[in-house]
Amino acid sequence: NGTTQTPGEGHIACGYFVSTVLRDAGLNCDYVKLAQMGSEQMIKTVCNEHSIFRFPNFQLYPMLDKLRHLGNGVYLIGLDTHTGFIWVDQDQIWFVHSSGRFPFRVKKERASESVTLWKSKYKVIGCLKNDRKIATNWVIGSVEHIKQIPGSGVKKRF
Repeated sequence: NGTTQTPGEGHIACGYFVSTVLRDAGLNCDYVKLAQMGSEQMIKTVCNEHSIFRFPNFQLYPMLDKLRHLGNGVYLIGLDTHTGFIWVDQDQIWFVHSSGRFPFRVKKERASESVTLWKSKYKVIGCLKNDRKIATNWVIGSVEHIKQIPGSGVKKRF
């Protein structure tokens, strides 16, 4: 639990960590409503459907293989009861998240060694880098191309 806005101070829940990073990176959103969504709904709100990949039944290795194929970049990840980022950097795949396990802080760990990823029965990945419309409008910050997602309080860029 937690909603701190200051790195290194207080606590931050996983959804608030993800939504705060997205907001601070320039995504025009109601970060509180985004943080309170389930992880898959959060990803569906931010990413277009063609940029979303699902891995049921504890499938960690197929997910890691897909990420290697997609290549370097930052991805959103949703789990059974958790959310965070995946960072693919050359030959390494990192899981960056606000951990609900000891040491209860934001951490970066090898995805292949993450107990949290191993234990999650369901995984969903939202690819930020290959979603050309989102990336372009995010960089440009064009308000003209932002649409309110009904009932979510989130503005999605197209």
